[in-house]
Amino acid sequence: MSQVRAPDWATVSAYPNIRLVLFNGASQVGCISLAGVKHVVFGHLNSEHCDIPIADATGSVEANHCSIGHHANGRPYLTDLASKHGTLLTPPNAKQDIRIDTL
Repeated sequence: MSQVRAPDWATVSAYPNIRLVLFNGASQVGCISLAGVKHVVFGHLNSEHCDIPIADATGSVEANHCSIGHHANGRPYLTDLASKHGTLLTPPNAKQDIRIDTL
């Protein structure tokens, strides 16, 4: 369980089936439910303080790397948690990654 406090604006999603679908290239490699929580924290595999551990042989994932929080407006927000290497998001039709700013 993460020790990172949820942002003040975070709320439990109004969508009971909200989930994060994970891809490696064109192959779906996982699916994580985001229902019933205000936010989830991603971190490296050996971290005891993240909700979703990530195996990373390069060492670029921090113990508490980034989080996804649900806003009252119904949209999820991805937040970098001051990680050294930053957080990138690649939308399906993007030509390049989108850098996520640190709060």
